[in-house]
Amino acid sequence: MTTKDLNLGKKISIIYRHNHIFLEKHLKAYGIGSGQYPFIFYILGHDGVTQDDLCKVFEVDKATTARAIKKLEANGLIYKEINSDDRRSHYIHPTQKTLDMKTDIQKIKIKWQNKIVQDLTIEEINTFNTLLDKLVHNSINCIHHKED
Repeated sequence: MTTKDLNLGKKISIIYRHNHIFLEKHLKAYGIGSGQYPFIFYILGHDGVTQDDLCKVFEVDKATTARAIKKLEANGLIYKEINSDDRRSHYIHPTQKTLDMKTDIQKIKIKWQNKIVQDLTIEEINTFNTLLDKLVHNSINCIHHKED
């Protein structure tokens, strides 16, 4: 097989789209849209993260992060605290409402993950995860180093 026969982008796109559909369907009742769920999952595990940190973690621009944060804040899922050392920066925290539903929304995420790996062995899952980490690393390098 050659890399032209791989259709990697298509396969990743299908998984990505179905992930969004699944999570959108299951998280709608919690006021979390597909554009916000990666952020809320991360904020739940990293209380006090900054918007700049979120941009770096998700490899997205400031505008994308700001839109997600604005929607989460409007839905009462997070609140921002001004950084006393840099008043332009804010620490982002989950609200009590979000903390109260943390277990439920994490179960939804785990349900999706379990469904898509249900036919894989633990060894295959670990290998796949390692390979995905390499692909993520290579894709980041491809963009940031501007090499063709």
